[in-house]
Amino acid sequence: MNPEKRLNNYYVGQRVGEMWGLVTDGFFKSEEEIANSAKQNLFPASATASLLPGDIKFKDLNNDGVINIGDNTVDSPGDKKIIGNSEPRYRFGVNLDADWNNFFFSAFFQGIMKQDWYPDNNSGPFWGQYVAQYADIPKFQLGNIWSEDNPDAYFPRYKAYVALSSSRSVGVIQTKYIQNAAYVRLKNVQLGYNLPKSINSLIKAEEVQFYLSGENLWTYSPFYKLTKGHIDVENIRNADPDLSASGGGGHAYPILKSMTLGVKIAF
Repeated sequence: MNPEKRLNNYYVGQRVGEMWGLVTDGFFKSEEEIANSAKQNLFPASATASLLPGDIKFKDLNNDGVINIGDNTVDSPGDKKIIGNSEPRYRFGVNLDADWNNFFFSAFFQGIMKQDWYPDNNSGPFWGQYVAQYADIPKFQLGNIWSEDNPDAYFPRYKAYVALSSSRSVGVIQTKYIQNAAYVRLKNVQLGYNLPKSINSLIKAEEVQFYLSGENLWTYSPFYKLTKGHIDVENIRNADPDLSASGGGGHAYPILKSMTLGVKIAF
């Protein structure tokens, strides 16, 4: 039952969905900074474990001069700490209805107010070629990758395979790349008109209704500020979550938008 409270298993007192990870401290700016910083060979940016300017730098929370995970337990987590929670919290749904002079309108909004997500080690839709050099490059990465001319970019120095493993500098869960996956989505909106009963009687109908209906026409999420809709925020948890990853790579097919024009006749 995990009496040692190891972080790779459930333990007494754990809050479901809690995410343990490292604290990102920007990118290394120079070889001198690398030499004078805590050693982080356990989370290399390449197979040779050599660091270069533009690679991710982690904070040495326990001040021992080495970036590590200690005994990987609650009491000895090394430089890890709780940095988020992947469980969807505060789900909500809102129905709006209005009628006026035979016209009717309805809208249904659905969402989650709080949810953190870290793309897993096979999340090609998010990491692109940081997973492997043969992966597609997401459009939102263009112009957003570190270089000497772009030192304040969101993504680090371009290097394949650094996201493919949780022991690599991008694949390890960390504060910089945790995404805010809260959202609100207009699941359905409908506008219609009911013919007056005086007209219905001429065709011997109880009801004649014309309507226009839309599904999933609008979504807002802070998540989209980065991905610009490249990944569907409602479908990110497409894999079984475990304690070593956030539980999803964003590979699920996006929920489609649709419009329907119809007539309903009841006799």
